Amino acid sequence: MDTLLSMSLLLGLFLTTLQSFVQVTPGARYYASSGSFLTVVILAGKYLEAVLRKEGNSNLAALYELQAEKETYRFSQSNVAVPGSLLKKGDDIMIQPHDTIPCDSYILRGSSAINESTITGESLPVVKGVGDFLLAGTKIFSRQLRVIVCQDQSESSLAKVIEGISTASEQKSVGTEPLDAVMRVFVSTIIFLAAVVFTLKMHQSRHMGLAACFTVACERATTVLAAACPCGIGLATPSAAMAGVDAAYAQGVLLSGGIRTMEHLQAATHVVMDKTGTLTEGRLNVISCHFDEELRLNRTICYRLLAAAEVEEARVHPVAKAIFKWALSNTQQIEQSEAISMVPKTRNLTQVLGKGVQCEVNAYLDEWILVHKTVDTTDQDTLRHEAPSVVNGLLKEGLQITMLTGDTAMEAERISSALNIPVLGSRALPDDKMRYVKDLQQQGHNVVMVGDGINDSLAQAAADVGVCISLTQGCFSGAGNVVIVSGNLQSVTSLFSISKRVVAQAKLNIRWALVYNLMAISIAMGLFENWGVRITA
Repeated sequence: MDTLLSMSLLLGLFLTTLQSFVQVTPGARYYASSGSFLTVVILAGKYLEAVLRKEGNSNLAALYELQAEKETYRFSQSNVAVPGSLLKKGDDIMIQPHDTIPCDSYILRGSSAINESTITGESLPVVKGVGDFLLAGTKIFSRQLRVIVCQDQSESSLAKVIEGISTASEQKSVGTEPLDAVMRVFVSTIIFLAAVVFTLKMHQSRHMGLAACFTVACERATTVLAAACPCGIGLATPSAAMAGVDAAYAQGVLLSGGIRTMEHLQAATHVVMDKTGTLTEGRLNVISCHFDEELRLNRTICYRLLAAAEVEEARVHPVAKAIFKWALSNTQQIEQSEAISMVPKTRNLTQVLGKGVQCEVNAYLDEWILVHKTVDTTDQDTLRHEAPSVVNGLLKEGLQITMLTGDTAMEAERISSALNIPVLGSRALPDDKMRYVKDLQQQGHNVVMVGDGINDSLAQAAADVGVCISLTQGCFSGAGNVVIVSGNLQSVTSLFSISKRVVAQAKLNIRWALVYNLMAISIAMGLFENWGVRITA
């Protein structure tokens, strides 16, 4: 757009200068005022675009303000207070009522209602207690809490959301590469047509004298250059994509990958859904446990070792979360001393996806003890109340739905029967899940993988679109990922609906831009002058 308008303005200014020094015709026209007016219109349009972009980024600005909160936080063992940006992993701090939680943390003592609307979009407060995890950027409502920082502010969930929104905004043009090529051809074609029209007018007006003939030809070429509007073509898709990104975020969904992700969602034929934490609540409870008989330690030490081993995984895995919360609560029930209620540090942490973890834990006497554990957890995970309506909604859209889980076949069958969807696989490890997804793709399906944990990451990366139901490690990695920060499964149906509307609107925008340019350029070239329709520079 800038190329064509610049050429049109320069040509108009050249004609004005020529008319000023050489009186070509008695009724000579001057284009300085027209050029100035066009420049003002262009600048006004760019200013309006900047204002709209600022409004569209208001959510991002609000999150940056949360990250820049100037509150200070006191260490629980001293009166020293520091700003949130200086807190490090493992710091033991006190957070007062109505304060913003500075970093991802877990509660060591106390319970309180937490306002998570700034991150998840959920307006109702959530009550959390010992062993529960808190998201950076959320606020405490009622009571003082003692918490342990588990992620620096730069690595927190708030930082991930900010990064996700920034990435989504920057990627609004992703998938528009074919249009960029079309625009280059379009601009080249318009310049060529302007040159053709100039030559024809010179030939048709040769009887008027050289100066007058040149002026008439320049006027016609200027009109063609000014009438063309490649911006309409270039902005047709990104504008629709940006509207879709904003609409999705309003419902607690971060959608990256631009129009390409939306096209994949609109073209999806098969949705694979994880079970635990996706179709179900994922709120497991420990009902019994037993330890290796050769491990001769008292129960308090064992619970602390368990909590230490699971603290990293507990933020992203429902089983680890249940074990961590249970172990930490038991530690405090047995031993009320704050001095030893801390979770010890670990090293050489090894995660075996789908099987568990092992690590070395720093014990009281600076000895390193290898922890092995066996813990039984409840299998009767509760079905999400919105799961039936989400499944029915997707089925009505003509999508095939299957369930893929690492849980037992019996538990998978229980949920499958409740939702009336087939089980693609049970007892599936992360590699197995990825293989199932690739098999579906080889059968010709466009696959969307919906999951909540790190165990689903390989399958999500292999799928055409990966949808994360929670903020987890690596949830923003890979092109085309969708993160539902609200944790509401209902957002999945909204996501498909938004994508469908955005893709349709982008196609309509492109058609309208092409029709408009075709009509404007045809009139500017004088093709309709015999019917009394014409435009001039």
